[in-house]
Amino acid sequence: SSIPACLALPWHQLARMLGRPPVLSYASYALDNWRRFDPHRPIELGNIALLQNFLGGQDEEWFVVVHVAIEAKAGSALAAILAAQHAVADHRPDIVTEQLATIARTLQSMHDILLRMPERCDPYVYFRRVRPYIHGWANHPGLPAGMIYEAVEDYHGIAQNFRGETGAQSSIIPVLDAALGIAHAEDMLRRYLKEMRDYMPPKHRTFIETVETGPSTRDYVLRHRDL
Repeated sequence: SSIPACLALPWHQLARMLGRPPVLSYASYALDNWRRFDPHRPIELGNIALLQNFLGGQDEEWFVVVHVAIEAKAGSALAAILAAQHAVADHRPDIVTEQLATIARTLQSMHDILLRMPERCDPYVYFRRVRPYIHGWANHPGLPAGMIYEAVEDYHGIAQNFRGETGAQSSIIPVLDAALGIAHAEDMLRRYLKEMRDYMPPKHRTFIETVETGPSTRDYVLRHRDL
């Protein structure tokens, strides 16, 4: 299977400018694909809708806007992560405690939003109507050799096996892992999640790396937990 040059060439050029592979990504399908009904109200379920979809319908719409709502809610946790690291550097245990509490509350709110997924997204409909469009080329039963991007010199006529769109391309969990010092076993899942960073916007990858190399909040808490 192949993508004709009239599509492959501009897609590849645009992807290079964006700093990620020429395939549908989470950033395109979720992060940059919504609008608010009321611009004066928060980015939350009931006030957001997709700009573009595939077949449309309630299940696809709800599946994506739930992710958007989670991303919006996560903003306060990401800000708290940076504040906590600054507090660690300044030896301010009171502020570290305060920011960790903010992260905990935000995680609960994000979880509450995720639990609403079954309200309007049926697993069967998702698998049959939504998933085929976001599967990508890697491990696709209909594309055992991958996808050829016609006339794209960088690929030398070799079929590409890019991953499809997935919430694993969100920067939220990797940043939280980095901030809280959570290490995962060296297994297939960890390698997969590491690979997903290649599909994130470059500034998101940089943010994760910045937190990873910043002061360790976990070590600080362990050293000062009796204060």
